Amino acid sequence: MSNPKVITGAIAIIKVNGQAIGKMKGIRVNENITRGEVRGIGELIAQEVPPLSWTGTLTCDFYNIDFNISQIPNAIWRSAQTLQQFINSLLLQEDGVQVDIYKKVPVAGSPGYGLIEIEEQAYCTVRGLFLDTESFDINEGQISGRNQSFRYIYPIVFPS
Repeated sequence: MSNPKVITGAIAIIKVNGQAIGKMKGIRVNENITRGEVRGIGELIAQEVPPLSWTGTLTCDFYNIDFNISQIPNAIWRSAQTLQQFINSLLLQEDGVQVDIYKKVPVAGSPGYGLIEIEEQAYCTVRGLFLDTESFDINEGQISGRNQSFRYIYPIVFPS
């Protein structure tokens, strides 16, 4: 039996207002909790470490978005034709995008050998995703890599 925490053949779908607009690959997620320290008078050792803030970041090796989907306002700023459109799209972006990550699992009753039928099962959803950085590199005259990092504002909750 396979480990339920391992994701094999995962796929990430980028959505805005529930509509799929693209895909991601090579995803890394990092959630950080900043904690303070509470000490009593005359104590050197912390008595409590309460959470002060939470941040979530996501980086990916590549994403592909359909820029022809025009009914999505302020979500895709790369399709801007002028500097002012670019600035306005960044400043007025309020909701961010959503990324649904799916894992491939064998269909119930599928044999454990030979050709195995698979289905995609929801792994987690990342909501309120905003682009922070975008970079690319060129090797031997062609674009060889493209990386992005995002900040998201809602903690990930995994379905049971």
